[in-house]
Amino acid sequence: MITKTSPIPLYIQISNYLRSAIERGLFKADERIPSELELAGRYQVNRLTARKAITTLVEAGLLYRVHGKGTFVAPHSQRGTIGLAQPFISFVAPFLYDYYQMEIISGLETVLKDSGYRLVVCNSNHDSKEEARLLFEQQQSGSQGVVLFPTDDCNAQTLVSLRQEKFPFVLVDRYLADLDCDYVVSDNFGGAYNIVTHLVEHGHRKIAFLSQENPCSAVVERFQGYRQALADAKIQQEFTYAKLPELGGVYKANLTKQYIKLLGEYLRQTSVSAIFAQNDMIALEVMRVAKMLKIAVPQQIAVVGFDDMPYGGSLTLTTVAQRRVEIGRQAGKALLAKLHGQESRSHVVVPTKMMIRESCGCEAELLRSQAGIE
Repeated sequence: MITKTSPIPLYIQISNYLRSAIERGLFKADERIPSELELAGRYQVNRLTARKAITTLVEAGLLYRVHGKGTFVAPHSQRGTIGLAQPFISFVAPFLYDYYQMEIISGLETVLKDSGYRLVVCNSNHDSKEEARLLFEQQQSGSQGVVLFPTDDCNAQTLVSLRQEKFPFVLVDRYLADLDCDYVVSDNFGGAYNIVTHLVEHGHRKIAFLSQENPCSAVVERFQGYRQALADAKIQQEFTYAKLPELGGVYKANLTKQYIKLLGEYLRQTSVSAIFAQNDMIALEVMRVAKMLKIAVPQQIAVVGFDDMPYGGSLTLTTVAQRRVEIGRQAGKALLAKLHGQESRSHVVVPTKMMIRESCGCEAELLRSQAGIE
């Protein structure tokens, strides 16, 4: 039976049924299977969906077409020719336009290549439905497993369905709070705690945490690190601003002006002396808007981020560096362990490192000190 409310695309549910029927011998070698029209009527779907289900199995070598006669079950001797090619692992991510993803891919490829796998990269474009489609498509295409950088609204039921079908996957960058699974993440709590403590040690008492709406686990942990650093410094007042839309969606929908307006309104009315942004992209936007408003960074307000993207270093941003290549390597190792039968969960936390530059005021203080200027 197929379920129209399932996150698994209908064409994949139908192709799974056909695959199972072939494997159980319900359809014999060289026997014709139901036509597209027959399948569409049987499962109450459109003909295009039925055609896609059949095409999936033709491409997998389980079926073959005869023009004017229909689609038939391939003999055992002719099946699996695709499987003879080099096995592959898939990487599915919400965006592929910056160094973050490229370095994760670099680490992944290093591990997978040494184990005889190639890597297929897919872009979900910040869309959870496209993410689900890609995951099931990769499964059907013969992928041995997936390393997934989840979208912000990733559907946990999609991953539950994959697990039920014993399809191995490992999450990177963030995990889902309501689903225990394998993941590799940065030490978000520790990195945030250290950089906020650094601001406190330099005299800041009013420190804000800026983040997007509907934060993922990585951002939640950074906020927890921020909060703990303030608590340990006996600072009771927290300054949080969590009204920013997700930046990927902002760029995609060309909402940059609205984003700048939000930051401008915040900077005009805030009384804080330092801002810790959830990531470098937000931190750099803060610095850009501050410059437009003639608010000097770091003289009037210190700004720090999280990620250590290459463009942040060139713009003097103090931040927390994530070891992105190592995240990729560890994810590759975790997935290979699953493929080799490991049943226990892998929860890997990769250490971070503070990168001190000018935006927090420290480099300027150091230069003044070295020059003998009070």
